Amino acid sequence: MNTVIHPYTHRASIVITCRNSALYIERALKSAVDSILAHTGNGKDAPEAFRIVTVDDASTDDTPDRIAAFAAASPVEVVSIRHTDNLGASAGRNDGASHGRPQYLFFLDHDDEFLPHHVGLCLNALDRASQVGFVRTGVELTDPVHPDWHAAIGNTVVINLCVRIECHRFIGGFSRDPNLLTLRIEDVLYSSLLSEAFQHLRTDQPTVRHYRIPGNMFDRQYERFTQPPEAGIDVLTEAEEALSPLVFSRHEWALALTRHRVKLLSRCFRSDRPDQPA
Repeated sequence: MNTVIHPYTHRASIVITCRNSALYIERALKSAVDSILAHTGNGKDAPEAFRIVTVDDASTDDTPDRIAAFAAASPVEVVSIRHTDNLGASAGRNDGASHGRPQYLFFLDHDDEFLPHHVGLCLNALDRASQVGFVRTGVELTDPVHPDWHAAIGNTVVINLCVRIECHRFIGGFSRDPNLLTLRIEDVLYSSLLSEAFQHLRTDQPTVRHYRIPGNMFDRQYERFTQPPEAGIDVLTEAEEALSPLVFSRHEWALALTRHRVKLLSRCFRSDRPDQPA
């Protein structure tokens, strides 16, 4: 009797990391549910095929209670993970991605939103293109930036990504460098590794909304984004400036390792030819 092995436990996970997010978490959760239901309403998947995985990074406000209340009434399963220590966005996303075996991964920050067509557009694109590892969409910004920054922002945030779970695991997930608790560029590093290893699809159609909230990364870099890139405005603190060379040095090593693994595996995968004599 042949045993059928199912590689995935569910269709997709939407991983939402949060910390002291009481003001915004319900908006983010609702946008994820609405986008899932907009897709499942077309009959291609059932809501039960999706999971929203929230990872609370040691909040001190009532964020966990708000998540629990939302989950109790949600038509889509909401799984809650809670860190007792502040571990940062990388650890949260990696933990959320490790829950079950989803076919696809989405990432959403607690203060941003999916637009209704985001989930469906991404899944349909990847289902049609088995040769690509991820899809990236356009980003709607709540505050205007210089036109030359639009592409850079869209290529480095992760809220507009949908990635195959195998590709996420191949690059090792998000960087575990502890310095990213200070120099918060985990999105940039993750996007760089994905692009190094895998083909991808890109659409400029906005499917996510990126908010400028006091203190978030969009807000902290906003002065820089209002000027052309060649203006060279530096928004790093002294602590961030000191850590930057070390973090990027480690990232270069990760890039080199990724290139090596891609070349090695491209040679070693089984072809249609019979085994060669040793």
